[in-house]
Amino acid sequence: LEDAPAAPAAVAENPAPASEPVGPPAPAAQSSAAEEAAVAAAAGPASPAPAPRPNAFNSPARAYGIQVASFQTVQKASEAQASLSRQAGQAGRVLHSPGESWYRVVLGEFANADSAARAGEQIVERGLAEEFIVVRLAPETATSSATR
Repeated sequence: LEDAPAAPAAVAENPAPASEPVGPPAPAAQSSAAEEAAVAAAAGPASPAPAPRPNAFNSPARAYGIQVASFQTVQKASEAQASLSRQAGQAGRVLHSPGESWYRVVLGEFANADSAARAGEQIVERGLAEEFIVVRLAPETATSSATR
């Protein structure tokens, strides 16, 4: 890399003698906890950490749901979703992929497949569904389209 030309130095009208330090004094090698607390208090509250950027581990693409029913009409699927969501206490959604003739009722949003499977087993035990399938939710369906 080539060094960029340095900007011209500002010229002070009364420059400090070379023996005097310029700028704030350097911090002492050791400081007490009280001094550090006073400095931190004077600086004010720390700004909150920025929200994490989505990545392969925290992205909604890694969310899972429980498919509990499917219907050939959106009306029947929507009615079932509303009823099952209310009874199961889980947010739900109706999913339909282009080219499919079925509307799938999916409940919940879980961080991993094991959590989704446990919730699915409870739904079957309660008699709300005869069976279930753990499905991975696409980013566009996770969180944004869930209703109760």
